[in-house]
Amino acid sequence: LEINGKQITINGSISADNIVIKASDDDTYALSQEGSLSMSDTQTGINLDFWNFDFATDARILIAQSATLNAVSNITLSAASVQTQPIFNFQLGDLAQVSFPMAIKVGSADIGIEGTLNAGGRVDAEATTRINVKTNNEFFQRFRLPVSVVIVTADARTNLAETGSITSGSSTSLGSKADVTTSAVATIGLIPLSLALSLV
Repeated sequence: LEINGKQITINGSISADNIVIKASDDDTYALSQEGSLSMSDTQTGINLDFWNFDFATDARILIAQSATLNAVSNITLSAASVQTQPIFNFQLGDLAQVSFPMAIKVGSADIGIEGTLNAGGRVDAEATTRINVKTNNEFFQRFRLPVSVVIVTADARTNLAETGSITSGSSTSLGSKADVTTSAVATIGLIPLSLALSLV
């Protein structure tokens, strides 16, 4: 049995040979969100995609106190949050994509076990958050904007509550990992001052 979604809550009982629950959220389809838009100018060859400030992802699994998972073999819980897209996407004709000088990203992955997990084999639960963003003011320095800023918040946690219990016939593994890579580059323009800042 496999269950997939962004935020998943289990309140009742589930029995199967293997139970796999995967929660995932990313910013891959930011442009398809309500409020996003795409514009282009055929004379200048400038394309602009405004991605509705898609700065937050939240992947979440909750095994509620009233829930019981029974697996003949293994139980696997996985929550993954991924952020790799910019807030704005600029394309200047056939030239390379232009980096916007500001990025704000908030990524969260959470697994909460408040109920009961019973497995004849393994029980694995892992929450991961990955954020990889960069900013560069190289194009915008001509507009007197010598600033490049990245602000990132990443959270990944797997929690076994006091009301939760895990019984496995083989092994039990609970883990969480946050992986953040940022880059902010600021080039001096008409003003003899530049600021590159990354906050994590």
